[in-house]
Amino acid sequence: MSTDESPVEHEDRWVLNLRGMSVTKISVDFRLVLALDSDWEVAWEAPVNLSHGPAHSNPSVLLNPNSQDV
Repeated sequence: MSTDESPVEHEDRWVLNLRGMSVTKISVDFRLVLALDSDWEVAWEAPVNLSHGPAHSNPSVLLNPNSQDV
């Protein structure tokens, strides 16, 4: 999987193809925003499950932007 691929929408999840990118800034207000190198910015306004690798083989972490625990 390369970062040149466009995001892919599946019925139950998105695959963003961001492998190898670094987080350069994190912002939290009513949403969680990760600024990445290569001019990418990912923003969550609702709870999401974040996983690494195949979605069904690795446990995910619930991120809730409305919580200070994010």
